[in-house]
Amino acid sequence: MKSWDARHATERLRRRRGVWRWEAIWNNRRRIRAVVDSCRTLDFGGAQGPLGRRSVIVDVLPCDVLGRKVPYSDLSKAVDVEKPECIFASHVLEHLSDAELEMFWSCVIGVRHLIIHG
Repeated sequence: MKSWDARHATERLRRRRGVWRWEAIWNNRRRIRAVVDSCRTLDFGGAQGPLGRRSVIVDVLPCDVLGRKVPYSDLSKAVDVEKPECIFASHVLEHLSDAELEMFWSCVIGVRHLIIHG
């Protein structure tokens, strides 16, 4: 699967593949699944391409691409409530302001697994 093809695929295909449409994510899917299936995971910024796998989405959008309500818009609140062992972030950190990025790094302290893509 080529990243360009996957990124620019039809909306139906994008909805079906979610975050797995990215080549690097797809090529490392076994490792990623091993981590996220074994612990509580927050999918930070995942509304447009949900990780799935029982992860909890944190995003500024009210619903994900499948129409499901996003439970958290604030990462620090999600971390306090959910007590995640893993935080997954794909193509989101580059959109954060300096203050939001500082907040992100303060939230990941103590998390066992941090998966960042993009």
